[in-house]
Amino acid sequence: MENFVLYEDITNSPNIAGCTTTHKGRRKGTIAFLAISSVKKRARAPVTNHVRFVSELRHPLVVQFMEWYETTNHLWLVFELCSGGDLDTLLQLDGALPETAIRQFGMDLVRALHYLHSSDIVYADLCPSKVLIDNEGQMKLADFSLAFKNGELLSDLYCHFVDMGGGDEESDLSAGADGDADGGGGGGQIREPQMPQLDWLAPEMVRGDQPCADYKSDLWSLGALLYHMFTGRPPFAAATAKDVAEGIVYKQLPPPRVKGARLTGKPSNDFSDLVGRLLDKDPDTRLDWPELISHSFWQGKLADLAGSYGDASPRKSMALNRIVGSITDKKFDTKSLPVPPLSPDRLAGMSAAEVARHAGVLAQAFASSGSERGPPSQKRINLVSYAVSVFSATATTPAELARPLLASGTVANDLLKQIRETTHADLKLRLCRLLAHLFCLAAPLLASATPASATPSSKLQHPSASCETWPLGESATQLTEMLREQFRNTKLKQALLAALGELLVAISAGESALGKQVAKWIVPAMTVNQVSRCLHSSEEVVTSHLACKIIEKVCGYQDTQHAARFSTQELGQLVWSTLRLATLDSLRICAAVSLSRMCRISPAICQSVVDKAGLSSVLDCLNAPSSLTRVQQSVLSMLGASLICSPTAPFSKKLSQDRDFLHSVLKQLESPNPLNRAKAFLIVDSVVRNSPDSLNVCCNLRLLVYVERDSRRDTPGAGRGAAGVELQAHLYHCLDLLVGTLCACVPGVTDQILAALDAVAGRKHPSNAQAKQLRQWLPLTSVLAQLSGSPALRSRIVQAPFLSFLGQLLSHCQALDCHKTVVEPAVSHEEVITTALTIAESLVLHPNLLVGCGELVAKQLLPPLGGLIGSSVVETRVVAMKIFAEMCCHLLAQDIESESVAAAIDDLIIPQSESLLLEAEPAPCFLLKLLGSYCEAKPSAAGIVQLAGLPQLLLQLLADRHQRDSKAASALLPDSVPALGTCFTELASAATAPAMDPAAALESATHLQAVLDPVVSDVARRALQLRRTMNNNTAGNQGNTANNATVNSTLSSESCAAEAERLLVTVRPLADLTGPLVRLLCHEDPEVDEQSLKALSHLASLFGGEHCDWLGPECLDGFSRIVLRILKRFAATSAAANQLAPGLLSAESASGLELLRSALMDTSSRADNAADA
Repeated sequence: MENFVLYEDITNSPNIAGCTTTHKGRRKGTIAFLAISSVKKRARAPVTNHVRFVSELRHPLVVQFMEWYETTNHLWLVFELCSGGDLDTLLQLDGALPETAIRQFGMDLVRALHYLHSSDIVYADLCPSKVLIDNEGQMKLADFSLAFKNGELLSDLYCHFVDMGGGDEESDLSAGADGDADGGGGGGQIREPQMPQLDWLAPEMVRGDQPCADYKSDLWSLGALLYHMFTGRPPFAAATAKDVAEGIVYKQLPPPRVKGARLTGKPSNDFSDLVGRLLDKDPDTRLDWPELISHSFWQGKLADLAGSYGDASPRKSMALNRIVGSITDKKFDTKSLPVPPLSPDRLAGMSAAEVARHAGVLAQAFASSGSERGPPSQKRINLVSYAVSVFSATATTPAELARPLLASGTVANDLLKQIRETTHADLKLRLCRLLAHLFCLAAPLLASATPASATPSSKLQHPSASCETWPLGESATQLTEMLREQFRNTKLKQALLAALGELLVAISAGESALGKQVAKWIVPAMTVNQVSRCLHSSEEVVTSHLACKIIEKVCGYQDTQHAARFSTQELGQLVWSTLRLATLDSLRICAAVSLSRMCRISPAICQSVVDKAGLSSVLDCLNAPSSLTRVQQSVLSMLGASLICSPTAPFSKKLSQDRDFLHSVLKQLESPNPLNRAKAFLIVDSVVRNSPDSLNVCCNLRLLVYVERDSRRDTPGAGRGAAGVELQAHLYHCLDLLVGTLCACVPGVTDQILAALDAVAGRKHPSNAQAKQLRQWLPLTSVLAQLSGSPALRSRIVQAPFLSFLGQLLSHCQALDCHKTVVEPAVSHEEVITTALTIAESLVLHPNLLVGCGELVAKQLLPPLGGLIGSSVVETRVVAMKIFAEMCCHLLAQDIESESVAAAIDDLIIPQSESLLLEAEPAPCFLLKLLGSYCEAKPSAAGIVQLAGLPQLLLQLLADRHQRDSKAASALLPDSVPALGTCFTELASAATAPAMDPAAALESATHLQAVLDPVVSDVARRALQLRRTMNNNTAGNQGNTANNATVNSTLSSESCAAEAERLLVTVRPLADLTGPLVRLLCHEDPEVDEQSLKALSHLASLFGGEHCDWLGPECLDGFSRIVLRILKRFAATSAAANQLAPGLLSAESASGLELLRSALMDTSSRADNAADA
């Protein structure tokens, strides 16, 4: 007891045999408080009886027992601390309880009693003082000193316990180091059990009709306790014990009523019926378990105890892998066998009746061989060898061969007896192997067992129901005892351990299939202790491997009691040590799988391992280069079970926020194994669910890269086997879960971000609490940028609520930009603005996301973006202008909310257009692109553009840019065309402006030509259409004799003429462009030549020779260059042709060619210069 620290006494705790003092205490080095009871040694018998039950029972409504010690004068019990006291104290303080509280407390008591009765345990003394209340308000049974298994005699047990102790210091109690000086051991040993408290004793016990309690008497005590909770007194309370006894036996039950002014003093009909039927004096008509569970008072909340079991889950139908492998035994002599030597293949072809007959022959042979005395005969050794060879061939030997051998338990007992009595070491090992193979062969029979029915006909239909009568628990007890006795004999210990493991797996498979515990299959608690002993570091590798394999297979049936008994923190520590110290890969894999299955049943094991070994040690199993894939998968399963099964536990929250843990898990997403990636996705899904603020760390660790990579992989089934298809489908399912969780987290994150910004809106000095909130949530805006930009999540996230959030965020960014709101020093406002614009920019890159949300974009996104265009930060202005322009162009092109978009442009962009045009690139390009789309979508917008003076400013800007940077000026030209398309006077003035340098003038005309070509072409097209319309109308008038038709046609002709006249007058300034276009006819760029010629042709069609300078020196010089170039080309090609084929040219052509050649000799230099100009 020197390892514990004791504090104050606890008065309201069970007092075993009146010899108990309970203290509050804790183990040194920990902060977990416990209850520590010191009991006088005279109460050894009731304490031993109490410990034998609580050490095996594992139920949340039974007080958890931890350990016990013996000192000189006392026995010390360490168990769970229930800080709520006992039910007796609660009733003394409150007097009575309402029905809602009684229902909750009663369900706890019913569940606890049901668990005990299903374990074949009679509690025998259910009263308020033996019911403790934990800090969560749950009722827990505490004192089992009077409990017994059905069929036991408690007085005999007490005498046995006293004789077993008998003052011997080498008893089962672990002797402690400290001796108490308070002489607490006075008095004789308690050899007779105390009488249960009379107030809650059943009438048949008071009358003496039966010597001990049973299940029905426990139910009476339950009814009396419910009555006591409602009324505040026992049902037959009286002044003397005699009166109480007479009331229990003879008096009618008083109706449950509450004395006092409580409003709910009258019980409900359901409660009255329940208590009345539980307190029925006749045990035969008293309420039984099916009726109790289904009673209407519980409102159906105890339906899970009704004993209905669903179909086997995939986990239940798992393959029964064998613990002991196929062992090639020595040859046996078939001539000396007492049974026919049938091979496994022959047995497989026999009928069920023949197999049963052969099994009977084997059973008789084993029984007769067990009666031999002295050294084993060769006949006996051959029989065992033959049986091993048959039972080990599980692939061909029918499982029905094991049914007759195990049904009565005689064969197993005979074999166990032979193992214990024989001195032949080799025969001992052979017998152990035989048992192991026999139990392995029986496992499929038990796994397919169905619950036995009450009717004989159903038993005939389900012969496997008889498996419940197999005495497997007795075999487990004997094997455990022999394992303890032979623990120093390594070979025999390993053989016994293999047989015990196969038996435990078979029992677990059977109870999992039946959905209940079987009375004859109960395994002693000592079995778990013996298996755990085999995991100590001093044990051999084979022994440790067998122990790990047992735990792995038993814990595979997680709905059985055996799996829960193997899933303890102490055993988890041993398995973890085996995993860390093992050098063989097979042992490391087995230990890792065992640990993962244990954590699936009890997630607290993972926390225990992490606390003891350290998280870094656990993560090493994932990150180490030498880590095996199966080990990595098991560690992922262990960590995932802790996060998924206990999401609100402090350990889970701490683990979710650990960056090293997240980094190690995300690193598994690089694994080529799909199962590793699937488990990692599930863990990240649980982390994000438990702690949404961990999204930032996950995204920084490239989570979305892995998500997108696996999302783009080919679909399951492409070039894979069946196993690969299943794994890939599982991976896709896990990935879809994670994607759904990420999308589901977005609304919560957006709400928190807006709440944090709304709290500081308009404030320049946030409080500490507001700054903390900002630091927690504003960094997640970058996460939203990554999520909304991810191809795998984009379409599921960008919906109307998200766009509304973005509009509000941009509004806050506008306030941050103009310093109306200050978020420093919590976060940088530049970072917030940049992230918000990044989100908006990702939307314009995928305009299909905005379909159906035009109104939201026009009314909630464009106004704050227009405000940010006026920012003092250049980068903010440029990005905001780009996003604004792209959104507006998309909406205008689709004719979505055109009026709202036009209003936004008029109000937000036109006033700032002058400053934007004077900005450095690329802001002017974005503005011009927007204005072009605006003018194209709404023709009336051209007037607004002209009123703002943008054409003159733009042409001046083009001239200035050309002088500084011709490439920059060229970049502006494509976007300038729509904005200048109606400014004919300005275009003509710019094109005909005198230039100081002829070369500069020519180059300027070249750049302006890109604007002039589409403008002039459009004007010419419209004018020619009007001219054709006038001609058609005139022809129609001549052939029309109807007056009304003539009048209408004339009006139409007149209107077309007026429209044509107006158009020509409007565009007449373009006639001044003839000169610049002629200069471009000999441009070095063929495309410029072509476009200039086309524009000049259109001007000639429109205005003919009205331009006064078309025959001026400058224009004639241009025409002469064209003519000289043509003549030079003709002369060169004709001369070459004449040299190649003399006589090809006619005489006239040849003389003409000579004249041109002589003329060209004089002007060759001029022609060359003109051609090169």
